[in-house]
Amino acid sequence: MFCVPDRTAATLMPIIATHIRPGTTVMSDQWQAYNGIANNLDLTHLTVNHSVDPNTGAHTQNIKRSWKSAKERNKRHNGTHRHMLDSCMCEFMWRQSVQNGLDVFTTIVHDVAQFWPSQ
Repeated sequence: MFCVPDRTAATLMPIIATHIRPGTTVMSDQWQAYNGIANNLDLTHLTVNHSVDPNTGAHTQNIKRSWKSAKERNKRHNGTHRHMLDSCMCEFMWRQSVQNGLDVFTTIVHDVAQFWPSQ
């Protein structure tokens, strides 16, 4: 997940190019800004409009569920100031990556050590 100033192709395409491996199959809704993903990048692009494509099996349910969870967490905290949105999204994604049953404190200490290794 990325916070972006707008949802135009000019904003989204560089993010997609930087963070999605060539050859990946990308599934999206039919938002106009996604047109040309397959032409401009080495990706397979499947689209679906609010359901599951019976021919390809493409769907957007996973990302919609993730976004819904992120928004629900934000609402439980009575909203988020715009300048804190990136930080909140990073925390949400980190929490999603922490597997159930793991000690969260030990995990975050390990992750911080990986991110900022000692000199």
